[in-house]
Amino acid sequence: MTLRLISTAEGVKEINRPVDATGKWVDLNFNFSNFKNITDFERVEIVFDPELTSTATWYFDNLTQTVSTVNLCEGVVAVAGQVDDFECQRNYTKVSTTGGDFLKVINNPDPSGINSSASDKVGEYTDPKDEYSAIVYEFGQPIDLSVLNQLQIKIWSPKAVPLLFKLEGGTQVEVFSAVAAGDTRKWVQYSIDLSAGIGKEIPN
Repeated sequence: MTLRLISTAEGVKEINRPVDATGKWVDLNFNFSNFKNITDFERVEIVFDPELTSTATWYFDNLTQTVSTVNLCEGVVAVAGQVDDFECQRNYTKVSTTGGDFLKVINNPDPSGINSSASDKVGEYTDPKDEYSAIVYEFGQPIDLSVLNQLQIKIWSPKAVPLLFKLEGGTQVEVFSAVAAGDTRKWVQYSIDLSAGIGKEIPN
């Protein structure tokens, strides 16, 4: 896909970006910062398939001009074993919450202790008071637990509660933990042993 800006004095300035996925929505970012000194752009042109290799119907939405439209995570290589840091390491097929949409990404509300960076993004989960509600990560393929079978997670909890970590899709594995009374309202790291799932072909 090509995005062109047309200047009366300087002519056409364009950025080409590949569309790497088909049949679903993707975000494309076009960085025109190299042309920021040109002040007479009067027209924008969007060119799908500029090499005319196919005929198709395209859909697009939310064309936006901002200070920066560059995807800061573009080109970041996935770190093995990193599931979700709510920034650039979001290495799963799908994340959802049962019973509704109760998960969102926010700035760290309590930059202290073991999670002291105020610029970090974290997940905010609002419990809907349903005993079956959960945060669900799906990977679309079996999880290899042969080596990486210990889960670590930082949690800030407003109160002392039990925690349940569950692997589903093959032979179900459940690991129970808890937020102790002295560990509320601060960041605490929990270690969860998932080795019981080794060899049980667990896809989620």
